[in-house]
Amino acid sequence: MGAINAANFPGHGNSNGVTAGFKLDLAFDALNNHILHQQFSPARESDKKLGKQLIENIQPNDLVLRDMGYFSIESFSNIEAQSAFWISRLPSSINVLLENGKSLESKLRLRKNDYIDEVVTLGLDGSFKARLVGVRADDQTAETRRRSRRETAQKFGNTPRNQSLIRDGWHLILTNLDTSVSSKELFDFYATRWRVETKFKAWKQALNLKPTLKRYSNYHHLACIALAGLIHQLITTHIFSMIQSVSRRTLSYEKLSEVISSYFSSLTLSTLSDPITMEERYIRMDRRSRKSLMDKLQLLK
Repeated sequence: MGAINAANFPGHGNSNGVTAGFKLDLAFDALNNHILHQQFSPARESDKKLGKQLIENIQPNDLVLRDMGYFSIESFSNIEAQSAFWISRLPSSINVLLENGKSLESKLRLRKNDYIDEVVTLGLDGSFKARLVGVRADDQTAETRRRSRRETAQKFGNTPRNQSLIRDGWHLILTNLDTSVSSKELFDFYATRWRVETKFKAWKQALNLKPTLKRYSNYHHLACIALAGLIHQLITTHIFSMIQSVSRRTLSYEKLSEVISSYFSSLTLSTLSDPITMEERYIRMDRRSRKSLMDKLQLLK
């Protein structure tokens, strides 16, 4: 959102001045492919605070997948208190100790193979235990992460922590699931969280909201645009789930979102009752040629 709208949608600001923005918080049931909860919030609302609102919806044996922005030991404890499970990526700022009291980095630095599976402790008092599973990142991924971290630190006149640079060479996740769940299964589970990212990416691209949100307008107009986008997302998710349940092909949520967006854009008073028509071949997922982390996990013993 353009900074011109900062009065109505204030952001955190940056070195260039004020910023504007809002958040769309989404809780998604990956097993049944439907949205549990969506919330439109100011940009200054913290992810951790928004994440706590999910706790009341958790049922025993649920599996909660969290991105790093929602990382909270308190929330993980609350999830466990509900007899549920969680998986989260590990932020570079969180100190982690092995059971022998040494730092995680001391082991990652000397680790010769590409895999680690350890019980670790978190928190200032080391009272919270979790299972850490890591797979070494390929050289290109590791170098890209470290370059980005150094460039970001340099902008603020800082030097990146050695702890962060070491972790950039690994894919690291934490969980309370025990070893009856394999490392590959853990990463497979966590990979489903990308459906949320895919939906937001599709939402922004298909609706082409960037030019609209950069223009100045009042609060109610901009809020209506955002909420209309959420309605579009709900409809797309429902249709995607229906088609996927009968299709043998892997479908693209982004392509479907574009088809539905085009359909809504072409509606007139005389065509409001016209059904959405599409050919499945236009919404199929493109085949990947580059090996993924899941391919790498297949080689682990």
